[in-house]
Amino acid sequence: MYFIPFDTYIISFILNIVGFKFPGLIVNLVEQISLPNTTLALFVIGYFLDFNLDKDEIVSLVKGLIIKYIPGIILFITLPLFFSTTSMTIKAIMLGSIMPTALVAVIYSDERNLNVKLASIFITSTTIITIIFMSLIMLKW
Repeated sequence: MYFIPFDTYIISFILNIVGFKFPGLIVNLVEQISLPNTTLALFVIGYFLDFNLDKDEIVSLVKGLIIKYIPGIILFITLPLFFSTTSMTIKAIMLGSIMPTALVAVIYSDERNLNVKLASIFITSTTIITIIFMSLIMLKW
């Protein structure tokens, strides 16, 4: 089974690693296509967002948030014990460990006939939690 968004990421990554450069016309075309991407991403999240969760979905949401954030928080706290936080690489790893879930989770859930409503509320929840974490981090840094 193929998952086109992930396959696209892999192909793009490989092309970047080997140093492949697209002609300017293609780059300009892709840039124009990508301009409404943020708006469309937020629209898709909002479209599938439904706060009427049953008990099992709430339990799954809480478990997912715990599985996502506990390792990230542990990494965020322990990484400075071993490395200098003046390095941008270490800061990027630290921040990456608490970033919100990507929109591709909704796309994947829809494509695989999974619970799109749960995926959408998970993305929204992680976005809100990350905004709170980032606000606290920016006060420290």
